[in-house]
Amino acid sequence: KVMVKKIMFLGNHELKDTELKTIMHTQEETLFSGLSGSGNFKEFHFKTDVEKLKYYYKSKGFLQINIGNPIITVSEDKKWIFITVNVKEGPKFKVNDIFFNGELLFTESEMRKEIKLISEEIYSEETLRKDIQVLTEMYQDKGYAFANVLRRLQIVPGENKVDIHYSFEKG
Repeated sequence: KVMVKKIMFLGNHELKDTELKTIMHTQEETLFSGLSGSGNFKEFHFKTDVEKLKYYYKSKGFLQINIGNPIITVSEDKKWIFITVNVKEGPKFKVNDIFFNGELLFTESEMRKEIKLISEEIYSEETLRKDIQVLTEMYQDKGYAFANVLRRLQIVPGENKVDIHYSFEKG
């Protein structure tokens, strides 16, 4: 078994290493690794970890997050690996405006009351996902079981803001 000795992040300024490590399934080896199984390196889990990190950053407003291919170094005795993750956070984005179009069953004000992302708030991928769920359920409550809510993000040129466009299909 190859154990993870150290996970390092380079280029992260806003989010600390300890915070990012808590998001990951891949963990560094500890005294209790023999009991818990933590510290083992599994490539599948690690690839998932990179996606989880991107999602986490986007939920904190970093729409232009870029996580490079991690550098994995193996010790000479082939017992330990060291993981270095290069991060380019980019700017933190706020919501500029929200638009609704397509097959609308509700007024704009009714939909705005139900969603959590609002103008001038920090953009969050997690909150957006929940808002899409709420909007979809509004349509399903009206009998449209196969309603589809699509979203499109449009970055406002020259500003760290994003417009959110929701498009509705009744199904």
